[in-house]
Amino acid sequence: MHLAAELLAKIFERVTQTGATDEPMFGLAAVASSPLQAREREPMSQQLTPQDAEQRYVQAMGPELGAVFHRLSKESGWLHQKWNEYQALFRTTAERIEMLNKALDGGLNLVRQSLCDDILLHICRVTDDPRDTLSVQQLLGTVNPVIRQGVRSRIDALRARAAFARDWRNRRIGRRDLDRAPELTAVPLSETSRQRLQDAFDALDDLLSFVENHYGRNQPTGYHDRGPADAEHREEDHHV
Repeated sequence: MHLAAELLAKIFERVTQTGATDEPMFGLAAVASSPLQAREREPMSQQLTPQDAEQRYVQAMGPELGAVFHRLSKESGWLHQKWNEYQALFRTTAERIEMLNKALDGGLNLVRQSLCDDILLHICRVTDDPRDTLSVQQLLGTVNPVIRQGVRSRIDALRARAAFARDWRNRRIGRRDLDRAPELTAVPLSETSRQRLQDAFDALDDLLSFVENHYGRNQPTGYHDRGPADAEHREEDHHV
């Protein structure tokens, strides 16, 4: 069960145990009992300790690339988990969102915005200029020259898809531009949507899979859940 679904289950259990079945939270068991059918990445590290997993990468890719790739793979997995939890909580019906918001005394939007901001910042971290940071751009100087151009083109595609996240980081989350003041005319922030986030995740998956496949792994990877496919959910996909 996903953490988000487990949280809802605990809230529901607490409400029902107190006999407050007339509270707005009543009826959310359907959300709590429907965890996402997420597909997790199954890299070389499957069923290994963190130390063994890193050693496996080092043996396949060399000490420098192996260590960096292992850390990037972990960062990517954690980023996808955050996104899955976000969707477990918020990619649901409007009625259930309203129920949960009432149960949290109107604090649901704060939870939603905080988690969304964290996801955007995480995307920025793994795609920023390298310098002394853990970024996908560290791969350029360490991969086999045979695949360097393919890695470069995929990093360029990923950074292009992540540009909206950096705009939010630079002008609202990390700092607040003066022209974002309500009384001033502001340049609108880049559009955010579930699709734009998913596009960035797909580009990250493609990059890491491309590198990993070159060093001996020849099957597709994926960590994300596409979410419910019914029209009720699809019609809201232009919002995060």
